[in-house]
Amino acid sequence: MEYLISSSKIQSEKVDVNKIFARYHNIKGTKSADNGRIKEALKEFDQSIELNPWYSPAYFNRGTIKADLGDFEGAKADFDRAKELEMPLIRESRNAFSLRYNQV
Repeated sequence: MEYLISSSKIQSEKVDVNKIFARYHNIKGTKSADNGRIKEALKEFDQSIELNPWYSPAYFNRGTIKADLGDFEGAKADFDRAKELEMPLIRESRNAFSLRYNQV
């Protein structure tokens, strides 16, 4: 399903429903984990990653659950993937900061 929203530049852009539901399942997973429902949380994080394999918070959260369950290799793989996904965003932020504040 595809939805359109209007941006401030009077252009339309597609709303990626999978990204929205990936965030939903990630939030649901954190609530499950907070309430002690660890296996349910793991399923929610798996669902989040299935919907959006580029959503780093779900990898980080799933890694935390895997570590709690003693799956340290799985946890490390998820933490590494989360870091790998975040690095381009960190670089972009640093570049934007440099461009903005190093101009005279």
